[in-house]
Amino acid sequence: MIEALDIFPTTIMQLSIDPQACINLLEEIKSKKDMMRIVSSATQEQKTENYITDYVSPVKLEWFEKIWDQGVTKEFRENGKEISLDTYWSAIYSADGIHRKHTHSVGYLDPSANYSGILYLSNFGHTSFFSPNHTALVTQYDHASIFSKMIFFPSTLLHEVKARAQDGNQRYVVSFNAVVV
Repeated sequence: MIEALDIFPTTIMQLSIDPQACINLLEEIKSKKDMMRIVSSATQEQKTENYITDYVSPVKLEWFEKIWDQGVTKEFRENGKEISLDTYWSAIYSADGIHRKHTHSVGYLDPSANYSGILYLSNFGHTSFFSPNHTALVTQYDHASIFSKMIFFPSTLLHEVKARAQDGNQRYVVSFNAVVV
């Protein structure tokens, strides 16, 4: 009998965020969408009808910072870990919006950022993750966007977002880099 030993598994952590706080954050993002569109149109190749992001110059989100300070850091401390936020940015995808395969292996502001993450603010689409081990039995994992779920993953983990042509809704996320110790 063959016995599988998972020696180097990749851990993706998930945290549930208060849905009302996420609604407040979503309203804040929508109120700042025009600022984000200006940043995106000056820094991104995709048309802003398909994809908007303020990655290069993030717009301050008071509700995201509240969620982080009051929920995320508390949860990590309760589990014996410390987490500090490096940077965050928003992204809004139409059905045709994509984000090609990429990693966050070098933190935007702090090169020691070892984890990245996504707070999903809609139920549309998914994030595809790819195994760094070409001999792994599972080489791709699709994580569904679920409103008010936050995921954390190693910043070196390759991932992408594909278009969802059959879906006419917008997909809202806040992505981030962090240091976990």
